[in-house]
Amino acid sequence: DRVRGQLCAGDGGEGWCAVSYTPGQWWIDDRRPKGERLQIQAAHRGPGSSYCVASLNIYEDQDANARLIAAAPELLEALKNMGDWLSYALNKTDGAEPTAEDYRTCESIAAAARAAVDKAEGRS
Repeated sequence: DRVRGQLCAGDGGEGWCAVSYTPGQWWIDDRRPKGERLQIQAAHRGPGSSYCVASLNIYEDQDANARLIAAAPELLEALKNMGDWLSYALNKTDGAEPTAEDYRTCESIAAAARAAVDKAEGRS
């Protein structure tokens, strides 16, 4: 994946920079014994295999923070898609009105963004 706006070594300016993070779906491991640290898991090497990408100490807001961390990949993907779509829409040079396909794409991107926010806020 790449991130826009971050200065990249050797490129002389802003552009898309390579970043590394664990791809795929992340989730809260709720199988922990009472009093144990809360862990965020990510899929690894196929079904049934996962590993910890984050571990949170026990404190008042840990569940809310865990939801936000677990939703991070979906939130990032939604924001990247929204940014790309806005850039496309604002830079259309043909002056054409949006097509039915444009509206479907926009609705799909918005639905993914809403689902990611719902996950982060514990509604999914």
